[in-house]
Amino acid sequence: MPTLHGSATQIRYDGRTDVLTFTGKATLDRLSDGRLTDRAQGDVITYNDLTDIFTVVGGKGGVAPGNPTGRVRVMLAPRTAPPVAKASGPALKVSPSMEAKP
Repeated sequence: MPTLHGSATQIRYDGRTDVLTFTGKATLDRLSDGRLTDRAQGDVITYNDLTDIFTVVGGKGGVAPGNPTGRVRVMLAPRTAPPVAKASGPALKVSPSMEAKP
């Protein structure tokens, strides 16, 4: 299960809607097994914990040493597909009768 880490100048949580709002130099990181998989940076990040959807807005409040223009920056890692079970061989066919073969 992924872990989320966020930082901002101001963080607000609405318990009724399960929405987190990060304002001012906002960063949201998603880690899987301790490895960074996704990162979003901007002025305002809104994260809905129920739907696992986030939105990012850029602006002057998002200016940081790693983001001098305040533009939205998002890094998304490709999702790995679960392993596919290997076929065990050709499918067997049903025979209506059995014949002895020499």
